[in-house]
Amino acid sequence: MYGLRSAPKAWQDHFAKVMATLGFRRLKSEPNVYVNKKTGVMVLSYVDDLLYLGPKEMCDNFCKNLSEQLIIRSTGNLDEIGNTVYFLGRKLERTTDGIGFSALQEYYDDIFQMLRIDKGNPTRTTGSADVKLPGDGVSLLSKEDHAVYRSCVGKILWLAPIRPDISYAVKELSRSLTEPTEEDKAKLKHLARYLRGTSDYTLLLSSKCIYATDVPGKITVYVDSDWAGCHKTRKSTTGVCVFYNDVLVHHYSRTQATVALSSAEAELYAIGTGTIDGVSLLQFVRELGLPVQPKCNVFVHTDSSSAKSIATRLVSSRTTKHIHLRYLYVQDLVRAGLLEVMKSHTDKNVADLLTKYLSVERTKLLSSL
Repeated sequence: MYGLRSAPKAWQDHFAKVMATLGFRRLKSEPNVYVNKKTGVMVLSYVDDLLYLGPKEMCDNFCKNLSEQLIIRSTGNLDEIGNTVYFLGRKLERTTDGIGFSALQEYYDDIFQMLRIDKGNPTRTTGSADVKLPGDGVSLLSKEDHAVYRSCVGKILWLAPIRPDISYAVKELSRSLTEPTEEDKAKLKHLARYLRGTSDYTLLLSSKCIYATDVPGKITVYVDSDWAGCHKTRKSTTGVCVFYNDVLVHHYSRTQATVALSSAEAELYAIGTGTIDGVSLLQFVRELGLPVQPKCNVFVHTDSSSAKSIATRLVSSRTTKHIHLRYLYVQDLVRAGLLEVMKSHTDKNVADLLTKYLSVERTKLLSSL
């Protein structure tokens, strides 16, 4: 598998053929996922690591049939409350409320030891835009500190998919990987101290998310932006949270590629980006064979009335003529009835957590939603 350059593709092709003989179909929207609609079993493959779910009896039959084709070893199951398994270095635990995703404590400890912050009080926020250091704080790190910085940011990046609260902070740190300064190092230590106090945080896939053939699923996207948040480039940040049946399944914080001339324009860019992910999830859910809402399929929430107005009306004004057409395709989806853009109060917009550094109270509030 690891000897030749073509080995990964050869393995994927071989595994796909094996799964096809077992009655599984490979999804086009996500080639690493296989589904058998007759048995209801779904399989996620990551190279040679497999995660499968479905009715217990059918899963046992799948494991038995697959063992006749490949040499496999079962590492656990989540069919009972309290059971724990490990997949790709993440801890999956079955609770009374659903399944929790978390990172191992040893992984956090490695970061703390590299930054030498094993002791001391943890911070209560992910960071601050106003970091005060002796001197100008813009001197570059030494070669040794630069290596530590890259390694630590890489480790924290791996945590971001299951830690929405740190997505914005680690995104900002990643922008300085080539030439980090003492100020960037101070921000990294601030975030690491926050992780010290929140290493027990868990991303919960609640059992309230119903997967049934007769219950239509609902895709909800929350978007937000921080207009001209970067003081160097004046670019804005987009925050997106995608929910399926009110359960968070995808999120990210991303610097916008275009400089927005107004807050409404920055919010419109966020709506366009969030819509892409909502439509992508819609295609994925349909391929799995799960039902969706019959009329409107994707619901996008924004706290900007101006951006909502631009996204829902088919008109070009003096202030919107320069906006690229790929962001205005949202208007076509709204007119077709496939997308609904809704106004959401700022306090209920969880995507705000992914656009800027927030206060202690607001971080706790949005992390718990």
